[in-house]
Amino acid sequence: MKINKFMMMAAGLICCGSVMAAEEYSFATPEAWQNPAMLEVKDNSLIVSGGMKWLTGKKLIKVPEGGELQITGTYRAVEGTPKDTVYLGFRTYDANRREFKEVNIRNVAGTETVLTADAKKGDTFIMVADASKWRNNHSPVWGAKEDLSDLPNYNILPAIDKIEKAGDAWKVTFKKVLPADLAKDTAVRCHQSGGYMYYVFISTAPGATNPKRNTNKKGIWPQARYVRFIVLANWRGGKDAKFEMIDPKVTVIPPAAE
Repeated sequence: MKINKFMMMAAGLICCGSVMAAEEYSFATPEAWQNPAMLEVKDNSLIVSGGMKWLTGKKLIKVPEGGELQITGTYRAVEGTPKDTVYLGFRTYDANRREFKEVNIRNVAGTETVLTADAKKGDTFIMVADASKWRNNHSPVWGAKEDLSDLPNYNILPAIDKIEKAGDAWKVTFKKVLPADLAKDTAVRCHQSGGYMYYVFISTAPGATNPKRNTNKKGIWPQARYVRFIVLANWRGGKDAKFEMIDPKVTVIPPAAE
């Protein structure tokens, strides 16, 4: 991941895990976004007013295996308005074009275990062999596989209410009922809850020439096959904040020839 200067030009490269020509996708018109009513056209800019706004591009972009995704454009506060925070990144989708979030992919190592008894749809608890590393803020899933080939896993169990030792097993009680029947020996593990998007960078505009955080040094989730460009504008929620984008663009860059 490489990121160039932010104030006048933002450029984020995400390394991905087949040779193809570079493709450019422009997001410079309101019609390129799922929520065009949030955008105002002024000269060559797209203006976002009225506080916090979540903008998602319409185009579903295929992730280039071994290549890169590059975000370019000018992203900044409108001159004379309060500085606020902007997030740029991608929503991620699997090979079937189903969106997955952090909770579907971010497993907690060492929490793998199995059910020691059948559990029925509508029950409020499960019995497992070992929940010693489970925590109330974890999100358990079922259908877990040791080699992680189940990821992204969409079989999310309800929020945990209580974890307690019960003889040779552990009882995990949930805040809501189970959504499905689970047989004895079903493999389960815990995941971490998280957001919808994978950030290229976060910065305050204006006022910072470098991103505050870069979580993409190792690339996006390897299970991502498609993405949608996303911009979270005026994310501190200031009602007087105004944000502008000039020539926002995502470029799919093929891997370098060997």
